[in-house]
Amino acid sequence: MCPVMLRALRRLLQVPDKLALFGLMRGMQGQMRCMTAAALVRLGAMQRMREPIGVTQLADACGVMEPELLQNLLDLAVRLKLLRCNGEGYAVRGRLARALAREGENPIASMLLEATSYHHDVFANLPARLRGEPPRDYLAEHGGVVAVSSRIMEPWVIDYCRRIHEQMDGARVLLDLGCGSGRFLTEFVRWHHANRGVGLEMDPQAQAVAEAACKESVLSDRISIKQGDMRRGLDWPSDTFNLITAHQNVYYLTAEERCEVWRIAQHHLAEGGRLALVTPTAGGPMSDYFALVLGSTDGCQPLPEVSDLIAELESVGFEDVKAERLIPGDSVYGISTGPLAKRPVPNPWWHARKLYQATCLLTEPASIQLACFDERIDRVGEVLSAFSDAYLVLWKLIEVELVDHAAVQTLQRIEEHMDEFVGADDSVWEEGLLDTHPQWVELRELARLARVELERLGLGSGGFRGLFWDHEYVN
Repeated sequence: MCPVMLRALRRLLQVPDKLALFGLMRGMQGQMRCMTAAALVRLGAMQRMREPIGVTQLADACGVMEPELLQNLLDLAVRLKLLRCNGEGYAVRGRLARALAREGENPIASMLLEATSYHHDVFANLPARLRGEPPRDYLAEHGGVVAVSSRIMEPWVIDYCRRIHEQMDGARVLLDLGCGSGRFLTEFVRWHHANRGVGLEMDPQAQAVAEAACKESVLSDRISIKQGDMRRGLDWPSDTFNLITAHQNVYYLTAEERCEVWRIAQHHLAEGGRLALVTPTAGGPMSDYFALVLGSTDGCQPLPEVSDLIAELESVGFEDVKAERLIPGDSVYGISTGPLAKRPVPNPWWHARKLYQATCLLTEPASIQLACFDERIDRVGEVLSAFSDAYLVLWKLIEVELVDHAAVQTLQRIEEHMDEFVGADDSVWEEGLLDTHPQWVELRELARLARVELERLGLGSGGFRGLFWDHEYVN
């Protein structure tokens, strides 16, 4: 053995924790490969190397001002077996690089970018988060990448919903909550020549992307996209639907918000209609990893247990709720409800009266408000819930033209003001401050304005009396 090799071995034997070092270096090899590939994707270089291309030509195409650094990046990619180099230039090598080089929306490339940017930032800032720093708004920067990477799940989503669709006769009308790119809508309308699809999307940018994608489809006349928040009943289309779906978005909602969405969905399902969702849940091999990502991201909630989702759906009245594991060994589930049974039709005037009475309750002094709930634990919360429950079916009153635009605007202001209570200090929930706390004072004034509007429309009189009567139906 040559002297140089012997000296190197002696030095190696003196390195502390040699096996740990070797393990770390093996792990860093994979990390370097991902970071190098992500840099090439962000630069736009990977897509241009589907065929061999020279360094100078690639630098010009990508707007590179530091060609020597580009050369270093390309040579590193060659050593990591992402690229090959010959006399014609550099070109992609291997399945991963070829997948990353595909044009158009690329879920594989977006998944790589999500891991090396969004997830990297989460773990870099995790110590501060653990010490009490509030969640960061990572989705403002990375939301577009996350939306595309989530398309990895499309084959499972489409297969699961296709099987549900086959159990339903004839043409169907779909409402896709949080429709994202609109890809599932275009797939759904292909399943039957008379199928129609409506997408509800909160993000204006995602809505624009979905509308553009649907317009390019030959079936665009059977698809429409509406901007709105699934948590707000007034944002939903006024139609009824045979199938309502929500895919990979339940972890953006609290348990209470999900239950409200399920309640609204019941009102919008036709007889025999079904609700279906596909979502990752807690308990899978990556659950702890995603718990850290979601727990560090503003606007995200922990992954729910599949049993919790079933219990939520059953608690609002859905029957025959079934869950199916879609990926063996993982915690991605499809959950569907049984066909909705025919129910008596609520009298819209009953809803109008309850909404009026609940609005009137908000105008009353604290002593009267609390007396309505003298046997409840959270009496202050119940005062707000009385209005929220009645507000949930405001869309029905709009549909039959019992309320006009002016009344709707005032009622919406009340609901928005009540949403602010969630982030308020604890004093807003103290019974002794219901008459004096600034937020309650403002809420009472809004309620008085709404009461005037509702009385102007002839939807009620006499205040809140009768608010807690049993539900009445007409056939």
